Amino acid sequence: MHSVQKRSMEIKIPRKKAKVQANFIVNWWNNVDQWSVLMVASLIMFGVMLSFGSSVAATTRASISEPLYYVYRQAAFACIAVTLLFSLSLLSVDNARRMALFIYGGSLILLVWIMVFGHTAKGAQRWIRLGSFTLQPSEFIKPAAIILVAWLLTRRIYDPNFRAEKFALLLIAVPIALFLMQPDVGQTILLSVTFFIVFFISGMSFKWGAILFASASVGGVALFAFFPHFVDRINRFRDPSKNDVFQIEQALNAIANGDLWGKGAGEGVIKYQLPDSHTDFIFAMATEEWGLLGALLLISLFAVLIVRGIHVASRNPDPFAQLAGIGLFTLFGLQASINLAVNLNLSPAKGMTLPFISYGGSSLIGTAITMGLALALSKNRPGASILRKVSGKG
Repeated sequence: MHSVQKRSMEIKIPRKKAKVQANFIVNWWNNVDQWSVLMVASLIMFGVMLSFGSSVAATTRASISEPLYYVYRQAAFACIAVTLLFSLSLLSVDNARRMALFIYGGSLILLVWIMVFGHTAKGAQRWIRLGSFTLQPSEFIKPAAIILVAWLLTRRIYDPNFRAEKFALLLIAVPIALFLMQPDVGQTILLSVTFFIVFFISGMSFKWGAILFASASVGGVALFAFFPHFVDRINRFRDPSKNDVFQIEQALNAIANGDLWGKGAGEGVIKYQLPDSHTDFIFAMATEEWGLLGALLLISLFAVLIVRGIHVASRNPDPFAQLAGIGLFTLFGLQASINLAVNLNLSPAKGMTLPFISYGGSSLIGTAITMGLALALSKNRPGASILRKVSGKG
């Protein structure tokens, strides 16, 4: 009799563990914003799918014998990104803030390291070389900085005497200064604009609005005075007939060749003449192969994720989580918009990737950090519905 009971207990234990694991996943799925998760998953899958079309052309240009070289790497990066994104989405609001502080500090150290020992490519010193991989810390510090800025600005609610604006400005100025030393004007503009939006939403005073406007004006003049490559890109955009705009012309040709239905997956031809067809100009390559309908589908995924994310974040009863969530989805949306604008020749070239779609480990992992922390901050929590009703956001 005792032996039968013992065997029964041995059988029930693993079932109990399996049930706990299943409940863990179910609880996560019920608490996280499901639409955002579905959009993120779709974009990651699209990114891997597009790497099949771009890898052959990219490996041919790089004289790599394995035609699927970039596919394997992108798939590996995607697995790392998904794991990281899921892990970060499990964090509480307080732990998300602590993680942001850790990422900010670590990335800051790496950015300083780059100034001395960084890997240089295309005239910029932005990377750390690790064997066959290159790491770009600027991708990681952006979401961390936005979260910490949101935390500082919302501390005024509890302590009106706290000098939130000064600390927030200092916190964002340090990475921006390091970006400019690389130089990386694109990331500088992206982080600065996101910071201004977060600062504005937080309810900045007229005084600080004037200070930021003056700072932006001085910064704009400095870009024209001290960064000739930035001026060159502006001139190429303003008067393409007098400047070398080979990549933009090829990108526009690829988009035009796509017509409505596209040439078919992997059947694009202009990607062989477009050097960055697997990175900055992957949208042009996708449009040639998938056509206008495929391009609109891709844009729709971004639009739904951005609008949904900002909507969910704006209903968060926690002021810090609300501001940080809006900031993260704004950061994501601005980067996607800039990349698409460059591909469509609506903006000067910035050297900026399309989130989750472009090839690149640092870009993919940096975007995973952004979305993972955004999902963590926007999760449903016990009592959240009551707090929304009390705060008038229900």
